[in-house]
Amino acid sequence: MKYLKFLIYFLIIFFISCSKTPSPERLPISMKDNLKLLQKDPQFLIYMNFNNMRVTDFWKSFIGDSILKAESDFQSALKIFKDVTGTSISDGLNEFYLANSWEGENTIVIVGAFDKEKINNYVKNDTSYTIIYSSNNIPVFVNKNNNLYFFLRDNSTICASNYMKRIESIMSLTDTSKNTLLENSDFMSAIEKTIYKSQLMMISNQKTFIRGIFLNLFKPKLSSGLEELKTDSTGKYYIDSNIKYEENYFDKLYENISSFSFSSKMETDLKVIIQFEFLNENQSENFTKVLNGIITISKAQAASQKEGMQVNSILDNIEVIQNKNQSLIMILITKNNINEFRKIQLMGKPE
Repeated sequence: MKYLKFLIYFLIIFFISCSKTPSPERLPISMKDNLKLLQKDPQFLIYMNFNNMRVTDFWKSFIGDSILKAESDFQSALKIFKDVTGTSISDGLNEFYLANSWEGENTIVIVGAFDKEKINNYVKNDTSYTIIYSSNNIPVFVNKNNNLYFFLRDNSTICASNYMKRIESIMSLTDTSKNTLLENSDFMSAIEKTIYKSQLMMISNQKTFIRGIFLNLFKPKLSSGLEELKTDSTGKYYIDSNIKYEENYFDKLYENISSFSFSSKMETDLKVIIQFEFLNENQSENFTKVLNGIITISKAQAASQKEGMQVNSILDNIEVIQNKNQSLIMILITKNNINEFRKIQLMGKPE
């Protein structure tokens, strides 16, 4: 879970709006080939395509320097691979995959331009590294300080894990291997339905992980907004005359969600979509109404406050829509409102 620190820093920097539901991008064949390297039942998947992001105007104007600082500050896998391979987010590192399981069997795949001789020389001259050999006599590099095992699968792909048995599993993959992420039909369906696939996405279909997302990112703020919708002293809330919600609505909400995804696409502006797939359309409709009700109340409150214009500049660029059994939070960040979005504290107090 320590690698989530880097992702959270990445996500805090930005947050979409459109008049209609965008269609999911197609899953590239090259990405599908790399997904085969990941374990069958991950807790979550994180994908970042730095090659596609760093060429955009938004990255150059608002993201690059902040992310490079994060890469240096955090003792993450990205920092380790930057030291060993000489490739970084700004140069040479193209794609990053991270899949983590409850059992701790994490898998990291990075794609870029790697020099095998340079990697060998670095490891041999750094006492914090050692080299061991797999059962099929392939050299595996070990960062002893972080207990990280990795090997060069080919000249453009490095696979890593904190568990040697995961490395062995990747090495033994064949065209007919079944114990890979591609065989997890539910997770692959969540990936296919994710709107943006070409730059950044985070996906999970594990209810415990989704519950954690609510507790850390959403619930403190949503519950605060929902409080304004209370109609009487019964402890219930309403959005319209037919729908009422118990006080523990958000506590149990994750039980009705089959998958969660966060994806973004930057060009001149930044678009982000947070998707919740519910078990049925009625649940997604209710959740969408709750969020839109909170936004409406928040706009009314902001109009009477000193900083109301800044608050509404954010709310005006957030749209919540329903698409069958999905509820989508869509946010647009531009050069005109990015400073206001940066003031938002996404992380609520964990429970």
